[in-house]
Parts: sequence; C-alpha cells; structure tokens
Amino acid sequence: MLSKGELDILAALLTLHYNHRNYPADKLNELLTSDETLEAVRKKIKINTKLFNKLMASLKEKGLVLDKGLNPSLTRYPKDGKFKLFVGFEIER
Repeated sequence: MLSKGELDILAALLTLHYNHRNYPADKLNELLTSDETLEAVRKKIKINTKLFNKLMASLKEKGLVLDKGLNPSLTRYPKDGKFKLFVGFEIER
C-alpha cells in the first residue's frame, strides 16, 4: 500500500512520463531522474527535501521507481487513449 506522499510523487512522475512518452526511452528516463525534475516534483507537491527523499527511497524499495526511471509495468499506455483505474482496498476490523 502506498502513502499519500508516495502516491503524489508517483502520480507526478507518471504524468511527466505520459506527457513525454514519445521521447526516446533513454532521454525520457534521464529527464525523469534528473535532479531538476525531482526538485520540481518536490516543490509541486509541497514537501520538504528530507521527506521527499524518504518517500522516493520507499518507492524504489517497492520497485515502482528504478534508478533509471519508472518500472516499465507502470508505463504501458493503451493505444486508444482510454484508461481504467482499479482501486483495491482492505477493510480493517
């Protein structure tokens, strides 16, 4: 399960990836992992550097963010431009 901060970061990175999906893969991954991009994402979601780094480390531990970009399983976009979002949850008793 992802925290709100992890979701915010991942959503921002996925949005950037989708908006630049026509770039060559190496250039796109370079863009996503650049210090400038990560700093812009941090500022956009309005969290401090220490928390951002902690959340990024957690996303890497979970295999969603890799050293050279996003996990490819997250970036298989539909050809028809239609997206479906499925949310799983568990009710605590």
